Amino acid sequence: MKHYYRIITALVAWAGVFLQTWLVIEAAADGGIPDAILRLFSYFTIQTNLLIAVISTLSVIRPNGFAGKAVWRGAITVYIALVAGVYHAVLAQLFDLQGLAAVADLLLHTIVPILFILDWVIFADKSGLRIKHPFIWLVFPVAFCLYSLVRGAIIGWYPYPFLDVITLGYPMVAANIAGLVAAFLLVGMLVYWLRPKSARL
Repeated sequence: MKHYYRIITALVAWAGVFLQTWLVIEAAADGGIPDAILRLFSYFTIQTNLLIAVISTLSVIRPNGFAGKAVWRGAITVYIALVAGVYHAVLAQLFDLQGLAAVADLLLHTIVPILFILDWVIFADKSGLRIKHPFIWLVFPVAFCLYSLVRGAIIGWYPYPFLDVITLGYPMVAANIAGLVAAFLLVGMLVYWLRPKSARL
């Protein structure tokens, strides 16, 4: 059952990423497609859904490969949980999406997160997790924030309102990032501590 579940997860994740990419390309002005695609893949949501699509695909192709390791799947579980949580708590009310845009939004922010989190709860091998891993998992979101700030300073565009230095200023953005990092660490610790006793050996 795990095999088929991960096939479904991979297909849904790829569908969400490809649909959102197609919508961005369709909406881009002539000559603006490369920039539009680069901006799309500058969103943590897209990056995390892409990670899920890739790791779910690799899990199907090589069930005993690295894609099944707890350290990788635990990290992505933390990332996608925060993607869904932050979006529905803070960002969802900023948009009024219709048609295929609403479908892509549902796939990326709700269905894929549910599928992958359930995969972690039901199927994932959780052995091998250590107390250091929630701290290591912070590298990706911190690197994302730094990348967004550097790129935003160059082009004057930020992927999320809470990173918008132009509107909020650096002190507020720094506070937002600190809160975000704390949230990632908290969820990471929960993923670590709530693993079953059989995985604590």
